[in-house]
Amino acid sequence: MSTRPREKAGSDATLCLRLLALRQPAGRDLRFITTALKITTDLERIGDRAVSISERAIELGGEPPLKPYIDIPRMADISLGMLRSSLDAFGSARIPSSRCRSVAATTRSTG
Repeated sequence: MSTRPREKAGSDATLCLRLLALRQPAGRDLRFITTALKITTDLERIGDRAVSISERAIELGGEPPLKPYIDIPRMADISLGMLRSSLDAFGSARIPSSRCRSVAATTRSTG
């Protein structure tokens, strides 16, 4: 199994497509697989953004900050919590709608 996110995402997408082609799922199974495909794409995009942020941090690492970094760590904590809650909700057998609504509300209040 690959530990590289892009390769992992590709293999996950391949598995989903194979399931669609060979098993021809319907109803809940089909919704689960199509949602997993969408999530795979979103997680790959998140990984790409993380690389971009890291590259900018390296570029600015030697420069003195213009002001104290207060909001950036707070935004990172909120974003990480939202991602963790969303993936936990998706991964559980029964997705609690209250948890999903909580993440959506956080997005509206911080966005």
